[in-house]
Amino acid sequence: MRYTLHALLMVVFFTLAVIAENKVKNTIIDNVLQISKCEVPPSIDGDLDGVWHYVTATPLLKFEDGVGVHNDFADHFTNFRVMWDDDYFYVFVQVVDDTILTTQGADPWMKDCIELFFDGNNAKLYQQYDANDVQWRYVAMENWQSPTKTGNGKGEYAWKRTVNGYNLELRIPKDSLTFPLQADHVLGFEISNADRDNDIQARTHVLHWWAIDGNTWRWANLFGTAKLVGGPTAVEQGTLANEFRLEQNYPNPFNPETRIVYSLPERAHVRLSVYNILGQEVALLVNNVLEQGTYTAHFNAKGYPSGVYIYKLQTQGTSIVRKMLLIK
Repeated sequence: MRYTLHALLMVVFFTLAVIAENKVKNTIIDNVLQISKCEVPPSIDGDLDGVWHYVTATPLLKFEDGVGVHNDFADHFTNFRVMWDDDYFYVFVQVVDDTILTTQGADPWMKDCIELFFDGNNAKLYQQYDANDVQWRYVAMENWQSPTKTGNGKGEYAWKRTVNGYNLELRIPKDSLTFPLQADHVLGFEISNADRDNDIQARTHVLHWWAIDGNTWRWANLFGTAKLVGGPTAVEQGTLANEFRLEQNYPNPFNPETRIVYSLPERAHVRLSVYNILGQEVALLVNNVLEQGTYTAHFNAKGYPSGVYIYKLQTQGTSIVRKMLLIK
C-alpha cells in the first residue's frame, strides 16, 4: 500500500490521535485492566469475530527500554483484547507491521513474536519469578501443533495475515494457567510484541502494554495488574442513559465494518450520518424517533475508498461530530 507524503502524514497524525483517545477510553479502572467474562466463546481462526467487538482494544504504547521509533504508519502498531470464561482465557492481538520475518536461524525471542506474562497470585516478587509467574512466547506464523515450533506459548492459537500485518487469536485452557478462572481474581499481567525489520540476529524494537523495562522475562514486579470481572461487556440497546453522547467508532481504523455507539438522555428524533472529507453525505445510518437509551449503529464501508470520514449525530438543537479512518 503506497501513500503520498501528504496522505501518509495525515494518516499518521490521525492514527496517533485515535490511539491516544482510545487509551483514555480503555477498560482500565485505578490502573487495573478489567477482563470481562464472555457469554459466547470465539472461534480460534484469526478473524475478529463479533464477540470481540464488545471488548475494548488496548494499545501497546511503550517502547522497551524507551528505545524505538515508528518510521511510518505501517511500521508497527499493536493492540490487544482479552476475555475469559469457565474453561479458557482468550487473547486477540492485532498487529500493523509492514515487514514480517519468519526466517529460520534467529533465536525465538529475536523474531516477530507476541509474549504473554502472567503472575497468577499478583505477588509481583521483586526481581524474580516463582511458580505462579510465566512468560509464554508465540512466534509469528508458527503452527501451535507443529513439533518444530520454536515458541513455548501454551494453548490453541491461529495466525492470520492481514493487509497491514497480522492477527493472533488464542485460547489457553484453565489447566495450563497459573490462576483460577473466577470473577474478582486479581493477577499480574503484561503483553509485548517484538518487531524484527531486518534479517540479522536482532529485534528492531519491542512494544509493551505496561512496562518499559526489558527484564519482564525474569522480574514479575514489572507486570501490570488485571482483574477478572463478570460480563458481558456488550452495550445493550435501550440501556438508560443520562447524557447525549457519541462514542468513538470501533474498531478504528477499520475495514470494512465498524460500529458506532451513541446515547440519548430523552426521547428524540435522531439522525446519524456519515460524510466524506469533502463534506458530502455518503451514508445515513439512523433517521428515526428513539426512546432514551444507548444504541449501536453499524457502518459497512465496502465500496468506499480509503480515507478519513466524518460521522455526525444530530437531534433537534444538538449535534456531535467525530472522525474515523477507513484503510483498505
